[in-house]
Amino acid sequence: MRSPVLVRKPALARALTKGLWPWEKLVSWCFGSRYNPTYQSGVLAVFLLAVVVATGVPLLLFYRVGSPYESLVSIQAQPVLSWLRALHRYASDAAVVAVLFHVLRMLIGGRTAGPRSRAWISGILLTLLLLVIGLLGLIMVWDGQAQRLAIAAIGFLEGLPLFSEPPRRVFGDNHSLGESFFFMMIFLHVALPLVLTFLLLVHTSRCARARFWPEPELVKFTAGGLSLLALLWPPQLASKA
Repeated sequence: MRSPVLVRKPALARALTKGLWPWEKLVSWCFGSRYNPTYQSGVLAVFLLAVVVATGVPLLLFYRVGSPYESLVSIQAQPVLSWLRALHRYASDAAVVAVLFHVLRMLIGGRTAGPRSRAWISGILLTLLLLVIGLLGLIMVWDGQAQRLAIAAIGFLEGLPLFSEPPRRVFGDNHSLGESFFFMMIFLHVALPLVLTFLLLVHTSRCARARFWPEPELVKFTAGGLSLLALLWPPQLASKA
């Protein structure tokens, strides 16, 4: 009878395991292994994205492409809308963190090749798409930080052989960006999550018992924590771009 062959993990997986194991052990001690958010980082990201969608839809009703910054000021002045915007922002940030933890866990487990290759490739595409959607949301605020991000993004796009003329000529002039730019931002910010949903189905297509929702107690804890954070420390607007 042959002895089982032990597969040695890649050096990167071993290094990540050594670095993350003490933190995962601490989190398991605090929450218990069943409710450890790092163990459920994938489904927790799905829940957080659902919160982002649920809070983003009503905010879109008050967003104006002709005066983006002024519409955000108006939203901030209304307590309920201000809380929704804060929850939308914090849930988006938490979703990115959860996705990054999920990527690290896949690397640690060596789940990047063979039958897992489709899930790994689609997961990388999901991560990149999530970052793009988040970047668009930050630009839509159109404060000073958003302006710097937009300039950097347009500069990056101009370095790619995708446009017959520079994107800044399409979306605006040398002095200001036109409404077409913000219309494109809001269109992509709404349309790309549909692509993300399709990629999520591809990502889980080979899972025999795919889960899309974390444990109910973890849902309550996450939703309650983010809601309280949004109520006590709402993100502030920077100066107008």
